[in-house]
Amino acid sequence: MRSCPGVRDRQIADAAAALLRRAHDGPAPKKGPAAKRSQRVAARTRATTPDRPIPDPPATDGMPADDADTELAEVIPLGLFDPLANPWRRP
Repeated sequence: MRSCPGVRDRQIADAAAALLRRAHDGPAPKKGPAAKRSQRVAARTRATTPDRPIPDPPATDGMPADDADTELAEVIPLGLFDPLANPWRRP
């Protein structure tokens, strides 16, 4: 039995769209005492969260202020990951 090649792709796309929609909408509203508690927590969070994040102070040229003559460690670059390469073959 053969199916259309695009049917499976369409199902995956629909499932991903539904998941993203649920993530955007947030959790379903609760009922009863848990709903009032959730509303209080949300209101408290909105009231205590600043409108904008507080920026970090600017860094001083990458060196610590108290130890200006400390040397930095050598940076060793890593190779790129190749998912198609044979993991048992050593270069």
